Amino acid sequence: MKINLITPPDILHNDSYQLLVLYPGKELQKQLQYDFLGKIEHSVNLYYYDKPEYNKDDIDWVLNAFNIADLVLIDVDNCEPHAKDLLSYLIAKPKTFWLTNSQQSVYNHISKNKVYNLDFLQNLGGNLEKK
Repeated sequence: MKINLITPPDILHNDSYQLLVLYPGKELQKQLQYDFLGKIEHSVNLYYYDKPEYNKDDIDWVLNAFNIADLVLIDVDNCEPHAKDLLSYLIAKPKTFWLTNSQQSVYNHISKNKVYNLDFLQNLGGNLEKK
């Protein structure tokens, strides 16, 4: 298994599983590292973004990484205001899974992919082999 950690402005073109993670909190980072990445046997390109300031080039990178990603994880509660402007677009796509502590989120109307932890990723093992 090989994990490539990719941040702006880089993009990696290969046959690995493409995972985009936006603004993960500490708990999400631990779950991702130990419960998913630590247990898979396949190569993964992990696109990671958590910058606090707005930068047009970085937002272009986020959109490009989103387009090539097989799966997207967003920690809504940790997103910066400039990134929240993109959330409706990103969350509306079926490959996006999102976490929030809010019970009254408008995103519930556009996506059923709200998750509370990363347990659902354990089911991806067989899907990664087919990639």
